[in-house]
Formats: sequence, structure tokens, C-alpha cells
Amino acid sequence: MAAHIKDLGSFRYKVNLDVQALASQARAARDSAVLLLGENIRQRSTAIAPLREGTLTAGAEVRPKGDGKAEIGYYGVIYANYQHEGVDFNHPNGRQAKYLESVVNDAETQQAAETIFANELRAQIGG
Repeated sequence: MAAHIKDLGSFRYKVNLDVQALASQARAARDSAVLLLGENIRQRSTAIAPLREGTLTAGAEVRPKGDGKAEIGYYGVIYANYQHEGVDFNHPNGRQAKYLESVVNDAETQQAAETIFANELRAQIGG
């Protein structure tokens, strides 16, 4: 990255920045971070999702979609949306409706996103 140059009457360093390499490392960090964040959201949402037999929470998955995107969902459970939108339902033991939406939109998720991405970026660039 830096090259030391000496000649008569001056002393200097040339600094080169390989932007393409940094961009590639940033994309790799982004792709890794989005999956880690998705898993964070999945875990926190299953902790508050309605629970009777565990079928709903067993269907929770993070699916990579490429290019810095992932999808978190409750798959293969036909009543997942019904339970998610059931704000008038009785969900005992700290369980609730809007179990995925509320986690996605909370401040803890934003903080987790920033922390996870920063950690992944540091890991990619060797810092």
C-alpha cells in the first residue's frame, strides 16, 4: 500500500489504495453480515412467536437471496401469517403477534446490523 521513496532533498511516501479490492471485501462483509443479521432476527422472533407445539417456530428460516439480501420467514406453516397478524389473539408467556415485524423494526436490530457489519468488515480487511 505505501512505498517509501528517498531522493536528494526530499523524503516521501507514495500511497496507493486498491479500491477494487476494498470494494470486493466490503461486498463479502455485506453478504456475510446480512446472513448473520438474519439469524439474529430469526432467533429473537422465534423467542416471542406464538408457541403451542413448536411447529411455527420450527418453520423459521433465513434464506440467502444474493447481492446482500436475505429473507427471514416462517415457511411451510399455513397459519404463520394468521398468527403474525392476530393482534387480538391471546398469546401467553410473553409470546405475541407481529413476532417478526416487531423484531425487524426495533432499535436493537438496527444496532445489531451496524455492529455485525462492522465486525464482518474488520474481519474481511484484516483489521
